Amino acid sequence: MTKINYTFKYSKKTVALKLTSQQVQLLRFIGIFGFVTTAQLNLLWSAIVKYPTSLSPSILSKWCSYNGLCNLVPISAKRTNKKEKLLHTTITLTNQARKWLAEINVLPYSYDYSAINSHNEQAIETIVQSIYTATFGKSPLSSYLPYITDTDDHYFYCAKALRGAQLKGVIERASQNRVTGANHNGLNKGASQKVQIHISQLNTTATTDKLLQLISLSGTNRIINYMSCLSTKLQGLLTDGGNSELQQLLNCYTINTNDSSSTLSINILPSRGCLSTKLSTATTSSKTNNVTNIKSVRFHNKFSNLGVGPDYLKELFYQHLPILQQLLQLKLAICFPILTFLNSTKQLVFKRNERIKKSTITKYRPYVALMSPLITTLFQKILIINDLYPNLLYDLTSNTSSATKRDVYIASRPKREKNYRLKKIVKRKKKQDSYSHNLFNQQSSLIGILNSNNSDDKKNSHVKHESQYKKHLKKKTKHLAFAYYYPNQFIRVEAYTADNICLPMELNSIDQLNAEQQNLLIILAYCNILIDPWYQSIHSTADFDAKWHLPVQDKLKYPLQDAPAQRGIDLISNPSFDINNYDFRSFNQQFGYTFAESKSLPFVADEMISFTRNQRKHEIFLELDNRTESNQTQVQKIMNYIWYALKHQEKEISMLIAITDGSLKSRKVSNYTNLGRKVGNMTSLFLRTYLNTDQSKRVYLGALYRQAKNLHIYITGVSEAHLDIASILLGSNYLADQLVTVRQLSSRLAKHTRWNVTYTVSKKVSKLLQTPKLLFNTGNQSFKKILHPSVRNEYDTCSLGTLRFTDKISGKVTKQILIPAQEHELVAVINAYNLLNQRSTKLGQQAPTPLLVYPHRVRAATAIVLPQYTKQYVYNSSYTPIMPYLIQPLYGDNLPSHEQLRWLTIQYAKAIHNYFLIGAVNQAAIKKDISYGDARIDLLNNVFSGRPRPYNELRNLARKMKPLNFVNQLCLNEIPLGLYKFLMTERWPQGAYYVPRYIDLPYLAEHKFKKFFFSPKSEILQIYGLDKLDPSTRSQIKI
Repeated sequence: MTKINYTFKYSKKTVALKLTSQQVQLLRFIGIFGFVTTAQLNLLWSAIVKYPTSLSPSILSKWCSYNGLCNLVPISAKRTNKKEKLLHTTITLTNQARKWLAEINVLPYSYDYSAINSHNEQAIETIVQSIYTATFGKSPLSSYLPYITDTDDHYFYCAKALRGAQLKGVIERASQNRVTGANHNGLNKGASQKVQIHISQLNTTATTDKLLQLISLSGTNRIINYMSCLSTKLQGLLTDGGNSELQQLLNCYTINTNDSSSTLSINILPSRGCLSTKLSTATTSSKTNNVTNIKSVRFHNKFSNLGVGPDYLKELFYQHLPILQQLLQLKLAICFPILTFLNSTKQLVFKRNERIKKSTITKYRPYVALMSPLITTLFQKILIINDLYPNLLYDLTSNTSSATKRDVYIASRPKREKNYRLKKIVKRKKKQDSYSHNLFNQQSSLIGILNSNNSDDKKNSHVKHESQYKKHLKKKTKHLAFAYYYPNQFIRVEAYTADNICLPMELNSIDQLNAEQQNLLIILAYCNILIDPWYQSIHSTADFDAKWHLPVQDKLKYPLQDAPAQRGIDLISNPSFDINNYDFRSFNQQFGYTFAESKSLPFVADEMISFTRNQRKHEIFLELDNRTESNQTQVQKIMNYIWYALKHQEKEISMLIAITDGSLKSRKVSNYTNLGRKVGNMTSLFLRTYLNTDQSKRVYLGALYRQAKNLHIYITGVSEAHLDIASILLGSNYLADQLVTVRQLSSRLAKHTRWNVTYTVSKKVSKLLQTPKLLFNTGNQSFKKILHPSVRNEYDTCSLGTLRFTDKISGKVTKQILIPAQEHELVAVINAYNLLNQRSTKLGQQAPTPLLVYPHRVRAATAIVLPQYTKQYVYNSSYTPIMPYLIQPLYGDNLPSHEQLRWLTIQYAKAIHNYFLIGAVNQAAIKKDISYGDARIDLLNNVFSGRPRPYNELRNLARKMKPLNFVNQLCLNEIPLGLYKFLMTERWPQGAYYVPRYIDLPYLAEHKFKKFFFSPKSEILQIYGLDKLDPSTRSQIKI
């Protein structure tokens, strides 16, 4: 995508302002909301550019100049009502900016925009925080759930789908009795997209024993089980860095990728150079960028990193000067004879009986001896490349012939003809032709040959050579080694090899595979990591909406396609979430209402978001409670939305009540207050409210709500509302996460209590387990309808299943109903309320008690508990199946959190490079004497990673390497944890409610709830009783 500038000029006397398309999008959001605070502005800017950052103060200053784009309203601005005086600086659009945005078709001009007051500030804060969370909270919100399927219609949970919901990425099975998967005939027929993997040659020199030790599966397993487990393990190793075994294996190959909207082609070539997926975009990158990237490793003189493919030729000139350059020129001069090395005579002999002077051999004997194992392979590859690129020999020899005596020491030159005329040489002033300058010309020429250039001749040559390369590749890779479906049943992955190597469908042990098969298994597991960002980049969480997309988008600072595996922007942001596919305009603008117009709806939402997913309309309505309205008023609003949902069954409707809790300071609520009591009382009133019908029968609002299957109601505080709205925007599906939690809980109860515990899935969930299309589908509405009960007392329709407790001594059997829940949604609260008020079953037995299962969170959220439970139940510290509980599992130090740290090394490579050079991120930090401490994080696989290198050793490396190359080779545990925290708190936008687990929430600096909202080091299953409305004082159950 090319870059386009928008120009704003109010009058002839004012200075014109040039804006990028991303800056225009930011102005549109200011116009949509009416006003934003400076903190909200930075959050929106981060969501637009796809990485956490802040808008440059100089840009904002230009926008807020006289007759500019924005108005800066300071805190001290006078208000007619002192209570509406805000505690934050706000930014609004000027009238001329609104007209200009309308002229360029970015935002329609409207007189309907929010007034600057505390009520609207809290509502805008909720929406902005939701956008930020949806952009950077992909993994914790379970928005991307890939699964792997083989051609025999067996499926298995990919470890990445559940990566946050298990200890260190261990796979939990979906089905019982150690069954690999469930049969779903015909599911894979008609795959609409393809991934083709071409492997020209499998290298068996690198050992794979330690890598395969990462897989701990017993019994007979499908090969896709091993592959899915290994993918996440390799992903963790690549993220943490420093694994020598993995790097040794990957160095044997070079990967080229070519992607489109329907096909991804991955070509894997043998090489002894470093593996880098950046080669995939070399044909589309500029020549200057390629030269810059190659020059960064110019003085990296480790002969162990030599390659033998096209990538090697690129790095050859820079890494091994001057002897490698001269050796190459020497061979070009004699038309590429094959060079062999005879260890017995210690001499170089050519097949054409051409000899080199003994003085030359003696002069460069150390270099020749050092490179002897590689020389033969090197020039064999040169011959192959010469067949693919016929002009290579001519162009290189042309450059060589123009070199001076200083440039070439041993290269033999062809003699000039008798009537040959030298061309007139024009000397340039202030430029001297030197060895390095001529050498650089040769390097650029070689790079231009191997890559595509802008000229038509070069393009035609490249197309010809590329077709020859593909033809040559197809001849060698015709055998289909393995085929499967990933990341869903519509994407068929086909792996081709040159040799007759294939993977079996089932294995009893990984030792059954030979060296080549083991190598192939690891390569396919690695390719799955490359497939993920491609798939997410072409699939959006919402249907495309051309109305909000600008004609030309800016090129991203960190393009997803140009990044190597686990080094792209998908480490921190969600490629599938595009804010331009969502409509954030006000309620009146979306429904077409004007001021003082008679409205057909009985409500007016404070904020509204609408979008389509799978051609179905979705609407989110936000009602902000600023502590000025009673609970009865809020219940009346809920009743209005129930009526609206029943009348519009074709829409998916979500209604959210966000209550001011002090997370965003205001003059009314200056400090954070947990709203467990407020939310519990409001929900209780909703359940007790009923309507009188003509037949003198009471119809409770809870029953009406269950009939509106397309309606979802949430009640929470402003500080936690972003979790619910972001989940709706992304179409989160927590079922797989909750199933893993139940299996972990049942296993732990059976091991540490006096009961034998078995888990039986419900009939509805059992059907989902047999249909991955529904189980893993993002934004799956069928799943919500299945788990949304429409018949009272029908446990199977509203539950995940039952836990059966059998006393090991007496044999007494007790059951618990497992109810899937979200912390602020009313569906699970109603289900649990009905179960607890059901005194007995039809057989006269006591009704099973509910166990509410919540999704994993980075930090605990405030789950709704009704006030009538507080006096009804008394808990002790041990688990008893006759009591109701709620379980809130928390993430630990897992792969998503390490991906955030790896992204910090990429975004702030210069600052981290400075730390190892001068001991601080910059000179200002040295003056402030900032200490980062000695604490380090634990790697995901400490067994397979070495110890952190000493600081002095890393300092020496930092002096020789450029920042980005230096941080890429760092292990995450070689950087102090204090430095990570410093970058997060000082460089990332302030005031975000979704923050990494390593830092505290912004509104909990010194607060009694700080202990409740902690993030543990390892995953834990927190079990609470229903005896308190305040979540921090609830009884905590230990197993």
